[in-house]
Amino acid sequence: MNLRVLLGVSIALLAALLGWRILRHEHVLAPARADAVGGVAAHPAAQVRLSSAGRAPSASTPDFSAVKAQVLRKLAAWRGESDELRRDALLAELLALLTDENVGEIVRALSPEWLATPFGEISLRRWAALDHLAAATWLATVPGVTDYQAGLVVYGWLGQDRTGFHAYLATLPEGAWKQDVLKIVTNDALLLKDGAEAIDLLLRQPAAGQRDEMLGWAATEWARQDPVRAAEWARQIADPALQARLFGAVTVGYAWKEPQQAAELLVASAPREGVDRNVLSSVMNIWSPQAPAAAAGWVTEHLAGADQLLAIRSVLTAWGYADFTAAQNWTSNLSAGPLRDQAERTLRKVAAAHEGREIGD
Repeated sequence: MNLRVLLGVSIALLAALLGWRILRHEHVLAPARADAVGGVAAHPAAQVRLSSAGRAPSASTPDFSAVKAQVLRKLAAWRGESDELRRDALLAELLALLTDENVGEIVRALSPEWLATPFGEISLRRWAALDHLAAATWLATVPGVTDYQAGLVVYGWLGQDRTGFHAYLATLPEGAWKQDVLKIVTNDALLLKDGAEAIDLLLRQPAAGQRDEMLGWAATEWARQDPVRAAEWARQIADPALQARLFGAVTVGYAWKEPQQAAELLVASAPREGVDRNVLSSVMNIWSPQAPAAAAGWVTEHLAGADQLLAIRSVLTAWGYADFTAAQNWTSNLSAGPLRDQAERTLRKVAAAHEGREIGD
């Protein structure tokens, strides 16, 4: 056999050997790749990508029993572990077992004790984000539920699915759970700056000091959005004391939108005993930084007596800090009398504050 033939045979044998090694290497790497894909697939976006690759969906309900058993074993290990770093590692391992598909089944498998752990609370929040109705319906049956746990399943529901939440609320019997849900979702409505919704929810709750205080917050927020409707609602409150408080809250909310109209509403609707001076001060404190000259002129023309002196003090305090010269010029044009005396006293106090001193009014 000549040299050329021997060289050809050697090259062929070498190619075959390399091909066999490459195939064997691919075979060894395949499980590792599968494991890596499985680790990523826990993320919802990764699941979408994998499912779009043609993986056939399961024809039957998945069996999560093995995962639940693993969760319970790791929770027991987490509770018995004293090393904080190891506890954190175990919690990370537990959270890695959660998927959108199994989180509801895992939460249902937790005892009240396990539900109160960080893992239980994180799992409950994740389930509620996926299905508020299922999570809330189940949690209502669990004994000893805390306000925090109730909040995990209710917060965000109103903004995410208002119709669905109200449908659920309509099914609830009177009792502690319904009241808990109402309190939580009222805070949600206030965070959403939906005063009308918050008021509706609050009026379904028993009368109490905290409820009435929250009604004031809701009335103020509603008036910032729709002062006319909010004022009409406040006028219909049967309890005179509560009506006065809520009307004041509406007026303050109105002032953030239209301060002069709010001040006029306050004066026009004042009872015989006079204007609520706390509300008057609030309105002036909102109006004065925006348009001090207009506020001062209105006080001069529309108020009298103690109300006028209180209001001009608020106006000139804000004006004096913003533009002392302009406030002083306006005061110098007032006629001699109680109004001018109060204005000058207020400006002397502001001038002292500019110099770092404090004097009496």
